[in-house]
Amino acid sequence: MPRLAVLVTGGSGFLGGHLVRALVERGDAVHLLLRAGSVLAPQLEERLTVTRIPEPTDSDAAADAVQLALETSAPDLVISLATLRDVSDLRAAARMFDANVRLPALLAAGLAARGGGAMITTASYMLAPGGTAPSLYSASRASIDPVLDWACAHRDITTATLALTSLYGPGDTRAKVLAALLRAADSGAPMPLVHPDRRLDMLHVSDAVRAYLHAADLLAAGELAPRARHEVTSAAPTTLGELVAAVEAATGRPIDARWGERATTPSDAVDPPRTPNWLPGWKPAVTLDAGLATIVRPAVSVPGTPR
Repeated sequence: MPRLAVLVTGGSGFLGGHLVRALVERGDAVHLLLRAGSVLAPQLEERLTVTRIPEPTDSDAAADAVQLALETSAPDLVISLATLRDVSDLRAAARMFDANVRLPALLAAGLAARGGGAMITTASYMLAPGGTAPSLYSASRASIDPVLDWACAHRDITTATLALTSLYGPGDTRAKVLAALLRAADSGAPMPLVHPDRRLDMLHVSDAVRAYLHAADLLAAGELAPRARHEVTSAAPTTLGELVAAVEAATGRPIDARWGERATTPSDAVDPPRTPNWLPGWKPAVTLDAGLATIVRPAVSVPGTPR
């Protein structure tokens, strides 16, 4: 018997790929809800089931795909990871809201129609004092909250929202500051940066995966409040200057950091949480130096890293 029947969105992404492997390897029955063009490793796809959302995706197509996935998987738990960040034009922004708001809202509505259930969602920690989002992307991630409030208050749904800090690890192809620093160390090209005191919190993907697995087990055991929110952090915030130094030490190469040559954005004014509300029984385990080693020297692994 599988431990849990789990429906996952965003399973072809960076975090999703690591998490899906971990779920499969621990014996959960995993069903993915994916966009039509999403690609999975063949050796992984044969170990789970998949429902595809057709392209182009209108409201009816998305609703039909969600209903089919829920009927096929009969999940004990839904994990919503699918997200888009591109806001380069209005069509891109529409696709972002589809992924970040409409899809998890449909999942919550689908669980409500089935009589309830459990759901893990992912949030951005990026909220300035007073709750103002510094970017349209962060605002979209917070827009699902009223739907989850309704589902938990009135439709017998229990949710755990995990707010992740800056995720990194092996296999990450996203355009993030760490990837840019590694390229700069490799090429010697100048690296425009904001001020070196910019605060960051670098969370290794293996710690994030452990948090999702632990949240899944807590929900299955009924040990979380109906509407729980927890920060998932490294517990060791750093500055951008310290991150540059750590990358230089890991690679053995200097970075031509051009401090002050990148314009600041509203997101640069938002610090990681100083007193995170962690999941009960979960703590981060991977230091920045150990995490960087898994990227710079790929043969290196840390405890709990999915393979």
